[in-house]
Amino acid sequence: MRALHLTDCFYPQIGGYQVLTYQLTSKIAQLGTHCDVITLKVDPADKWVKRGSYFNVSRPFVLTKLPCMGSSTLKGIVADLEYGTPLPRMVFSLDSLVKNGSVPDVLHVHGGITSMPIVTMLLRKFRKLQFPLVSSLYNLRFAGFSKAVETRFLKAYKPDVFIVSDDSIRDILVNDFRFPEERIETVPVGVDTAFLLPAPRGDASPDGPAVSSFLVERARLRSERRSVSALSPPRGLGPLNKDRLYRFLVNVLGRYDKPSQQAILDQLAGKKVIFVAAVLLKYKGIDLLVDAVAKLKDRSVLLIIAGDGPELQPLKALAAKLGIQGRVLFLGKLPWRYVKFALDLSHAFVLPNRPHEGSQVLPPLALLEAMSMEVPCIVTDIPGISDAVRSSGAGFVVPCEDSSAIASALASLFSDEAKRLRTGKKGRAYVEKRHSLETNARHVIAVYEKLLSGGYPK
Repeated sequence: MRALHLTDCFYPQIGGYQVLTYQLTSKIAQLGTHCDVITLKVDPADKWVKRGSYFNVSRPFVLTKLPCMGSSTLKGIVADLEYGTPLPRMVFSLDSLVKNGSVPDVLHVHGGITSMPIVTMLLRKFRKLQFPLVSSLYNLRFAGFSKAVETRFLKAYKPDVFIVSDDSIRDILVNDFRFPEERIETVPVGVDTAFLLPAPRGDASPDGPAVSSFLVERARLRSERRSVSALSPPRGLGPLNKDRLYRFLVNVLGRYDKPSQQAILDQLAGKKVIFVAAVLLKYKGIDLLVDAVAKLKDRSVLLIIAGDGPELQPLKALAAKLGIQGRVLFLGKLPWRYVKFALDLSHAFVLPNRPHEGSQVLPPLALLEAMSMEVPCIVTDIPGISDAVRSSGAGFVVPCEDSSAIASALASLFSDEAKRLRTGKKGRAYVEKRHSLETNARHVIAVYEKLLSGGYPK
């Protein structure tokens, strides 16, 4: 079976559903379904993309073979269409695939009500593409248009099957847009729990620059393929923490020069680490988290912020204004597969989101990843975000726009280490039960098979 996936953005463009689409497509391919991917945007400057192998089909289009999480099971194609009118570019890519014998059995569109469903409608109307159509709907936001336009569009957009991430979206499709309920499948957001597996937790992290000096020297010897057995770890650096810090150094800090690596590791040594990964936009509420860290009496707390966006400089200015610039570490844009190693060193994960259109339904992928890594979570009381934490008991739910409540929750977490570890394990159990990526991928494949066998009513 061959599935053609259409998406407006694809990993490594960082964002929740881009990573989600990448992970789901990869897992579907690993389970035996051939997957081709056409996307409107791939970041050619990203280090991860450069490690792929490129070949030209016809200028100005560049196609790249996509590695699948370290394996070769995803034999799909990502067409880098960059910017421009999407319809003729989509037509060209589809025609190229068909001419090469890559005729899909199923067309699968990913995203919210964005450009991709519009392009799909035009392709079906003017190119008369009659492939069975599956549409994954992650939210019902139609940015820049009125509710009336959204309603007319959804009534005109008629995939054979909708895959939704939450039953609340199913209810809206059925009640507001009269879409047949029997042609809607609920597949929750899934995470790869086998990959997002925490390292064993050991003794407390030791203090001192000796830790970073040791790790930098160990990395140097390993890069030169020399034995590290003669190195003596500094006192207090147990084997479990040594490996965790080393993984962070190699996987996250490899892009920094050695002095910068040592400076960052000096900041990490002996700290209680709060981690957040997000596109830095106003509604993400990271400024509230910075303010909460400033209110904590515990000066051994380090806030690590992974991400980039228009709020980066204002956040740096806020940290300086509050006098805590030495307790906030900005890692910049962090590739998805490296987030795991930052989470592995973290004592708490915080999502201080403000209410925002489109963020009330889908549990953020970053939140589920933190829960899978057994990191206790603090989130604001927004439906879809807070539901997972409340249901699992994996942390605290605090009021929106309340940095003092965030600070109190952090202080409570850090005051009882045994309870903090138990809280983290609850999150892992919840994700394994309800948000397994492999279970979701098998569900999507079953949808394909049912659709091709005529199992859905017309």
